[in-house]
Amino acid sequence: METSASGRAWRTWRRARASGFPLSRAAILLFSAFLVRAPPSVKVYVMLHQKSPHVLCVTQRLRNSELIDPSFQWHGPKGKIVSENSTAQVTSTGSLIFQNFEEAMSGVYTCFLEYKPTVEEIVKNLQLKYLVY
Repeated sequence: METSASGRAWRTWRRARASGFPLSRAAILLFSAFLVRAPPSVKVYVMLHQKSPHVLCVTQRLRNSELIDPSFQWHGPKGKIVSENSTAQVTSTGSLIFQNFEEAMSGVYTCFLEYKPTVEEIVKNLQLKYLVY
């Protein structure tokens, strides 16, 4: 069973309070939200002048699910939107593939996925980061 960030934060705050540690509940919630929403980058090594593996814009759990109206957008190292060209391709399933990878293309690439798990549910967002080098 997964515990919510606010539940974990509340228990941490109570423990800190009992031990005399002067953290406010707001500070604990803010810290927990940062930890939950800022996953580390996945490292992807690509050989120079080669084609990269598919860099996925879905988690393993979502890969095995049906997504309604998925929308993928990749941002490169300087925050620019990655557009298809002779060196980069975004597939219909949101994977990013580099052709003839160059050292200058290295950096953090972020994928933003927007989707609905079912027709009745609200739109959900997912952000995945990769350190490609």
